[in-house]
Amino acid sequence: MTTLDELRAHLTRDAIVPTRLDSFKALTEKKRLIETALEYHIPLADILGIDNGLTNGSTPEEHALASMTILQYEFYIQWRNNAFELPALRREEHKVPTVEISASKRKHWKRRVIALNRIYRVEAGHYSLANLKWWMQNHHDFINLLTAMDRVVGAESAMHSGTALSPEELREYKALRMLAAEFASLGWPVLAAPRGQQTIRGRINAYKAKLCRPVGAQDASEYDCNLRMS
Repeated sequence: MTTLDELRAHLTRDAIVPTRLDSFKALTEKKRLIETALEYHIPLADILGIDNGLTNGSTPEEHALASMTILQYEFYIQWRNNAFELPALRREEHKVPTVEISASKRKHWKRRVIALNRIYRVEAGHYSLANLKWWMQNHHDFINLLTAMDRVVGAESAMHSGTALSPEELREYKALRMLAAEFASLGWPVLAAPRGQQTIRGRINAYKAKLCRPVGAQDASEYDCNLRMS
């Protein structure tokens, strides 16, 4: 029989994070290991190395981090730490012609333009949609950073104040959301799986119910889970 210590030793990042090189059998095993970790209350956030210092649970950024894929999260944290140099972007030179945007898409593109300006740490409106479209065409390697910042901007406009999650619970919620996003990118919709508490979906839903509840809410009737987390 496998002991808890042996199980902990086996639960490494490589053992649970799905990749495009994994076979069907390997993906099944990774999903099983994650759900075993949930059953035995082994913190997935520790395995993924999610920084405890970023989890006070009270800001839009924290909510955005919880909805990012692993790659988006890593790009964003490196950007915060000035760990890499951004590609040059010249406002008057680096742009492409744009066409009229439909009303349904306007909010999406406006948010992305805001995200681009945030990434470059310039005042709002410095770069335009024309700059953004050029940047997206020429810097595919940084799209995950743009998407991560877009999530932060979106959370700022959508988030309700307060959260009922503790810092450690929010770390676990982030870890599960990241893993679910990685599985989904490989065609494994784990969020459509059975709802049991020890499944990825079940635990995410349990955390999300608390996350969506305003501080001070007494029961489920006071939940507001319309906050978009993906």
